Amino acid sequence: GIGDEPLTSTSFTLGRPGPNPTAAGIAVEYALPRDARVRISVQDVQGRTVAVLADGLERAGRRRATWGGRVGNTRASAGLYFLCYETPEGRIVRRFAVAH
Repeated sequence: GIGDEPLTSTSFTLGRPGPNPTAAGIAVEYALPRDARVRISVQDVQGRTVAVLADGLERAGRRRATWGGRVGNTRASAGLYFLCYETPEGRIVRRFAVAH
């Protein structure tokens, strides 16, 4: 796995995004215990959504999402970002940094 935390399919889990810090984007593993509607987004420190990695009905199991480090057509600014995993059971947030 990417992070240190074991990902199980018995609960909604989100691994640690890596590499962290990143210069060119991140990858993250996540899991769903059942088919469910989920959303994974990247937000900046102002709370603006800069990218959506998953949005909709996903099947149970382990998944992987990636973000290419871009906001629209431009490279993301250096700084702190938040990976937000919204599930029917709540929200999981992981921090990561973009460095150039």
